[in-house]
Amino acid sequence: MYFSRMMSILSSIISSTLTSEFSMSVFKLQKSRNNRKSKPWLTNGIGISCANKRKLYLPYRNTNDSNLKEYYKNNSRILTFVIMTAKKHHYNNLLLHSNNKTKTTWNIVKTTLKIRITSILFVNER
Repeated sequence: MYFSRMMSILSSIISSTLTSEFSMSVFKLQKSRNNRKSKPWLTNGIGISCANKRKLYLPYRNTNDSNLKEYYKNNSRILTFVIMTAKKHHYNNLLLHSNNKTKTTWNIVKTTLKIRITSILFVNER
């Protein structure tokens, strides 16, 4: 009698612990940080500047204030220049530190153009 009661208490404790641990670990929502892998040139400063540009866009779109429009356009031009410079710096570093420059160059071309060559088809001309 005592043994069966202890076993039922232990099984209920284990069951409740497993259930709570399972629900806490399986259904936890997490943000994905995948864009770091696809854009290694993206720095924290560029990310902050892009977020600020997005915040400025709605007032820019809905206003007739020439100062705000000029500020937004100037900020966009500077951000574009910084992004181009960051990309050039990143790809130059890849080429500088590579052993096989041709292979690295083609990898850069494939990633920037986002071309995935799966197979080459030859067509016989008649």
